[in-house]
Amino acid sequence: MIQQIRKIGNSSGIIIPKSMLDNCNISDTVELEVVRDMIVIKPIKKTRRENWDLLFKEANKKNQTIEEDLFNGITSEFDMNEW
Repeated sequence: MIQQIRKIGNSSGIIIPKSMLDNCNISDTVELEVVRDMIVIKPIKKTRRENWDLLFKEANKKNQTIEEDLFNGITSEFDMNEW
């Protein structure tokens, strides 16, 4: 298939047909790589909750209080009677 390269701001791009994306299981994020004189587009396989541990650590760096402190002193009727 021949495609025209289009100007997009300071970059260039092509339109990839949906059927091609579907055949390669590409949905939103890809890895681009130059191999010899070719541009290779690879799908990135994401797993659910991937990198959550790193994201939580980053969020905690920005917030000085730790999670246990957030609920300290907060009680409900359930806490008083059921526990």
